[in-house]
Amino acid sequence: MTLFYISAVLSLLLAGFVLTLKQSRAAHVCFAGALIVMAALNGLTAGFEPDGPATVSLLKVFLAATLPVLLFLHIKALTRSSAAFRRLDGVHALGPLAILLVSEVPGAGLQAFRDILLFGLWGAYALLAVREAVLVGQAGERKPAMRLWVWLLSVWMAGVAVIDLALALLADPASSREFRLLFLVAGGLLLATVATMLFAVLHRSDLLGWITDRPPKRVARSENLIEVLERGMRQSRAFLDPNLTLARFARQMSQPQRAVADEINDRRGRNFRAWLNGFRIEEARRLMQDDPLRSITEVFLDAGFQAKSTFNAAFKAETGLSPSAWRATLTKSDG
Repeated sequence: MTLFYISAVLSLLLAGFVLTLKQSRAAHVCFAGALIVMAALNGLTAGFEPDGPATVSLLKVFLAATLPVLLFLHIKALTRSSAAFRRLDGVHALGPLAILLVSEVPGAGLQAFRDILLFGLWGAYALLAVREAVLVGQAGERKPAMRLWVWLLSVWMAGVAVIDLALALLADPASSREFRLLFLVAGGLLLATVATMLFAVLHRSDLLGWITDRPPKRVARSENLIEVLERGMRQSRAFLDPNLTLARFARQMSQPQRAVADEINDRRGRNFRAWLNGFRIEEARRLMQDDPLRSITEVFLDAGFQAKSTFNAAFKAETGLSPSAWRATLTKSDG
């Protein structure tokens, strides 16, 4: 149970991040936030006994019936050109409502029917989610990150379903060790998946880059995109950030990541890392010219490099000389 509770707490943190994004009015973000919150509540109520308070039992049924629907609606919103909620989406509330109505009717037979309905609901929406996960690859410039996010969510929801099944089996005193092992494996998988998603969003990696991106700015026909990128790099001095990535820079420039990478490669014949290091080398040369007594370590750190070996290799590739040899030429020219 500890794994499940830890996963629920991490899920709440993840939900807080998603729901406080600047684009939180978009339907796919709202669906994602609601999905994560309800999955967290599902985890926090997992330890209650089936014959516990009626309100808690009804809440568990509601969560179990709503999770696959929210997952599908979130994925469906990603595949649309417009992420707005549509009236027809309300049809998906019928399944959870039917299950809740059945749960309110006493009788062991109806309770068994409710469990069958829940199983069928999860199975149906799992198939729909897989279908939409394939289609999500066609939903814009950032399709690899979208697809990875969708599959992570799908694995996560599968973990929730397996744990619910394991809890039901463990409620039987005659449960075997295999069921306990199933619970531990599913709990570990669930925790690892949530931790991966939380780590990714906190570090603003590609996994959720598409969700925080702004719409691309239109570049005037008389102005090349490469000129916009280079001017933006110099004005913002983003190259001084040692952790700057292609995804982060593309977000800063409000341009698709693929368009930025292709433009740099086509116009400058370099990948993003080599192009970025060019600005850093330019800054390092300026620093050495302004202060010839500044140490090489201070120079490469102040220019945005993290390692001296990387700095030396990039500097030599750019100038044909090592940093020390290049600075020596300054001394000779001054003399």
